[in-house]
Amino acid sequence: MSKILIVDDEKLFLKILVEGLKNRKEMEGAEILTAYNGREAIEVLRKTPDMDLVITDLRMPEVDGFQLISYMTKKHPNIPIIVMTAYGSRELEKTIEEKIEEKGIFHYIEKPIDFDELVQKASSRISAKQRGSLKGFKLSTLLQIMEMDKLSCTLRVSAEGKNGILFIREGQVINARTGLIEGEEAATEIITWEGGKIDIKEPEGKMEKVISKGLMNLLLEAFRKKDEQKAFG
Repeated sequence: MSKILIVDDEKLFLKILVEGLKNRKEMEGAEILTAYNGREAIEVLRKTPDMDLVITDLRMPEVDGFQLISYMTKKHPNIPIIVMTAYGSRELEKTIEEKIEEKGIFHYIEKPIDFDELVQKASSRISAKQRGSLKGFKLSTLLQIMEMDKLSCTLRVSAEGKNGILFIREGQVINARTGLIEGEEAATEIITWEGGKIDIKEPEGKMEKVISKGLMNLLLEAFRKKDEQKAFG
């Protein structure tokens, strides 16, 4: 199930956008979350790091769209962004380049919003990032296969009512996130989860390596943690 975050400070316009997308066949099954400004959007992204797409306005109170894009290029560079703007494309690109340190993966749609264009852009951005999904496949087995083949990707794991992300570079787990936990602790926590769904997505090129342990040591630590959880029930 795809997750989309829409950010706009005009409540009526935001409601219309949400209802409009929900009623489109291409968006069937998508979970649509909302935020009224960049600050709220950042909180949503911290709690839901496995977002598939962010659609945002630029001019908002507290934290505006430029600041949100800047945050996302650093913390969530793998999440596509669609910017709703009254600017033209060249003006938008120039303005964003001036206001943030590095350019994110963003696309734009001009106001007034054309729903057909918005749906087309949203569905194409989501499908472009989705490599495949696995159910009933052991995460530990998948990680060992990736290590042998030195594969790079992003794994989004949903299991036991929780969500997490593993960042894989050349077969090694370089970072992980679940809830407010990051790094090695998050990686071993995610590996202990049973069942659920694994989404295989494009790798994050700019993700910093924060986990130094090799895969086998991570797996051993996760299995130890799992045994402790079972022992103490």
